[in-house]
Amino acid sequence: MSLTKTSRVWIVTLCAMAQSAGAATYKIDQEASRMRVFTAKAGFFARAGHTHEVLATRLAGEIVADADKPSAARLSLSVPAAGLAVQDPEFSAADRAAVQKNMEGDRTLDVARFPLIRYTSRAVVASRVGDDWNVKIDGMLELHGVTRRLTVPAVVTLAKDRLVARGEVELAQKDFGITPFKAVMGAVGVKNEVKIRFEIVAPLSPAAGR
Repeated sequence: MSLTKTSRVWIVTLCAMAQSAGAATYKIDQEASRMRVFTAKAGFFARAGHTHEVLATRLAGEIVADADKPSAARLSLSVPAAGLAVQDPEFSAADRAAVQKNMEGDRTLDVARFPLIRYTSRAVVASRVGDDWNVKIDGMLELHGVTRRLTVPAVVTLAKDRLVARGEVELAQKDFGITPFKAVMGAVGVKNEVKIRFEIVAPLSPAAGR
């Protein structure tokens, strides 16, 4: 007995639904999540410079995950470039505002031209460690108008009603067409490499429970 084209489509669709039946969608909670960017000092007079701390606010996105098939997880994350806020508690308000202006300007992030930062997973490798998962996310980062591959390691705790991912990753500003800030003819500035530390909290989407 031969199958019609419509029958084959339905079989493929049902198989896909069966494979993803255990997957759940988790929406990123921007209030509970934390992502911080750290830039280190560089230059001959590095001692006169400062290590900057930037908080990424207004995180958005979702994670689709299944504890039985962790390698099938998917992640999409976006951060408005204007949502990056300079912390630097040792600075005065005026100094923080100056650093913020420089960071958003056309010599650095160029927020006016490139308003959104996005990260999208392509593949996930996961291994169980106790109650958690050690994962490596192979994804694409879009920053400053440049899209490059970036592997992000994380420790993931997956509960019935929420997912928490913690980790740290380093990237080079020049890889994304960003010139690290320098002053005094390069004697004071920040390093090309920046560190990103994150704790992503994502409750189970209400729609997933219906």
